[in-house]
Amino acid sequence: MMSSNYYDHLFKIILIGDSNVGKSSLLNRMVGEQFTPYWIHTIGIDFRMLFLPLKALKLKLQIWDTAGQERFRTITTSYYRGADGFIIVFDVTNRQSFFNLESWLNNIENNKTKNACKILVGNKADLFDQREVNSEEAKAFAERNRMQYFETSAKTNESEEILICLKELSNMICSMNIRSPEEIEEEEIVKMKKFLFKNTMNCF
Repeated sequence: MMSSNYYDHLFKIILIGDSNVGKSSLLNRMVGEQFTPYWIHTIGIDFRMLFLPLKALKLKLQIWDTAGQERFRTITTSYYRGADGFIIVFDVTNRQSFFNLESWLNNIENNKTKNACKILVGNKADLFDQREVNSEEAKAFAERNRMQYFETSAKTNESEEILICLKELSNMICSMNIRSPEEIEEEEIVKMKKFLFKNTMNCF
C-alpha cells in the first residue's frame, strides 16, 4: 500500500510582499486553517508543508512565509535561492503595497535561482469599499511582468481562489521543470548516439 506521505515532486514556494498584506493568513488558508482577525508580524520566516494533488501527480509543497519588514530583508532573501516559485502578494486596499511590487520583483531577480515561476496575488478583495487598486490596473502590471494575476480574500476564501492560484503556480513549475517520459527517452537516445559515434571514431 502506498504511504500517505508518498509524493512525486517536492517544490519550494516563497510568499513575499509588504508587511500586513495578508501573507500569513493566505498560508493558513492554503493548509486548511481558519482565518483569524488577530495577527502578529512574522518574525523572519515561517513555513508549512502541503500535499497537493495535480493531475496524475502528488506534489509536496514547502511554502515559506517571509516577513515584509525591511529589517528582515537580508534574512528572508537568503531563502529565495532554490525556490521553484514565488507568490507575490499585495493588498488591494493599500496602494503603497502595489507600488512596492517593483521592488519585490527586483529582489527576486537579484536572489532567485533560474527558471523560478511567479504569480501575482491581490489580497483582501472582500473589502470593496476600501479598495485602492482596481483589477484592470493589477492585471496590466502582471501582464507587463509576464505573470498571471489572481484576486483573493484570506477572510472569505471566495471561490477557493487561494487554492486555485496555488495549483496554477504548481502547474507552471511542473511545465518548466519536469521532463516527460518522451523527453527523457529522447535525451537517452541522443546520448547513446554520441557514445556510439565517439567509439566508432576511436576505431579508425
